[in-house]
Amino acid sequence: MEAMAAITVLVEKRIESLLGQVKQAAEAAHATIMDSRQAVNMIFNMCEDVRDEVYKATESLKDEVQKAGEGVRDEVHKVVEELSVVVPTAAAMEMGTSYAHGGSGSRTTYTEALSRHLPLVHPNTLARTCIRERQVLVDKDPLVSTNHLDMLSKCKLIANANEAMVKMVDLSGQ
Repeated sequence: MEAMAAITVLVEKRIESLLGQVKQAAEAAHATIMDSRQAVNMIFNMCEDVRDEVYKATESLKDEVQKAGEGVRDEVHKVVEELSVVVPTAAAMEMGTSYAHGGSGSRTTYTEALSRHLPLVHPNTLARTCIRERQVLVDKDPLVSTNHLDMLSKCKLIANANEAMVKMVDLSGQ
């Protein structure tokens, strides 16, 4: 029995030693976790501060850009107003000096300068426009229950359309 008591005392000492080491490891882990938590909080707060500074800078920059844009817009309006006064006067002076004396005129007018650089209309666009101008659409009146268009041949329908076009031209000419 004495041997058993001695073994028990030895095991108890070993367990106490192990428990002490486990307690120290737990305390060290707890201290590390607390330090990590503090570091994360500091980083989070720093990020919030940076976010707030970026927001303030963005708002300030937006206001400055908006003011600058309004200033540019006002200046452009002033220039356009001045040009609307100056251009007709200059064109009148140009026409009076160049063309009034019968000369060919060494200067061009504002309108001529702009007209020189106008793009030519594409031939396909012209062709489609001409076709559309000559099209006649024949529709059935939705309020009428009978359809007299079914009784007309293509030739008769074209003849009626031509007659309607002639009457429209006559009415527009008066």
